[in-house]
Amino acid sequence: MLIQDASVAFGTDFDSNPQMTDDKQSLQRYFITPRYSISAYDNQDRWYSNASLRIQRSSDKQLAVDREDPTINIGWEREQDKGRLSVFTSYVKNSTRITEFDGTGLVVSDGASVTRSIGANWQRFITDKINFTLGGQYLKTDFSGGSNFTNFSTKSLNSSINYALSDRINPYVQVGYTEFNTDTAGSEVTKSQSYLAGANFVITPRLNINAGYGITHISDIGNGKNINSGLSYLGERYQLRGAVARSVSPSAIGRFQESDRLTLAYGYDLSEKSRLGADFTWRINNTLNSVRTKQLTSFYARDLSDYWQMRLSLQFRELESDNVNTNGETLGLSLTYNTPEF
Repeated sequence: MLIQDASVAFGTDFDSNPQMTDDKQSLQRYFITPRYSISAYDNQDRWYSNASLRIQRSSDKQLAVDREDPTINIGWEREQDKGRLSVFTSYVKNSTRITEFDGTGLVVSDGASVTRSIGANWQRFITDKINFTLGGQYLKTDFSGGSNFTNFSTKSLNSSINYALSDRINPYVQVGYTEFNTDTAGSEVTKSQSYLAGANFVITPRLNINAGYGITHISDIGNGKNINSGLSYLGERYQLRGAVARSVSPSAIGRFQESDRLTLAYGYDLSEKSRLGADFTWRINNTLNSVRTKQLTSFYARDLSDYWQMRLSLQFRELESDNVNTNGETLGLSLTYNTPEF
């Protein structure tokens, strides 16, 4: 069986401070993003591929360059009697102003980030109550376009064991190992081991809570905390999600980075055809210096027909570090056409 679908989104946004500097300069961006996906099913196997291309033009080429950023994902999955096996690869190109505002808070240059990855996951139900997963991935990120970021690669291996203690409580243990290497001449491989224990709690059919705590050890730094907790509530017409996390991950500054993160998301269905919502992220990146970023995005979306959707969004960003204390706003409008499956 073969399933295909496609869409195209186009629109514009006004950005009051794309460089996120004290000297604010605004611009208008215009974009069109075609997307295509295909899936093939054969008994227990599924092959899939999806691709998109974001074509962007700017009213001020000095502030933001014209861009053509592709995203490609290809994978294979096999359903087994007591588990699942999957293999995947991806290619993602994006603006460093998008990737690094969240990653490091360093966003002055409108460079390009290209990430290539390949990996595999294996899931197995050892018993009716015990579920084991094992995954590995190789990832390579390269930067271009005048940015000062450091190209890096990682090799990672992650495993977890989940135990269904009851219908309401599911404890788990997660173990991860990562090798981090940069293109800098003479640099050594940095190694990270992470350990996390926690549990998922089904408080009510609508309310779920996750609480996890552990440690991360980095070869050239030492030990740090590893926290991953959150909640989700599903109402009749609204959804609420929140999470608090402290993690250590590879970064574009050429080393592991410790980050504290708070995320909140709210969505409300006004009717069968319209909805509104808001997402908030507050992140503290602890590197050589402390960089704090806040981002609040609100949106209104409406289905104009079975195939057309309109979306209006307003985003507020704030950046604070030892050298910069600034903010910016983005107002965007887009239309998306989705074809029926064919």
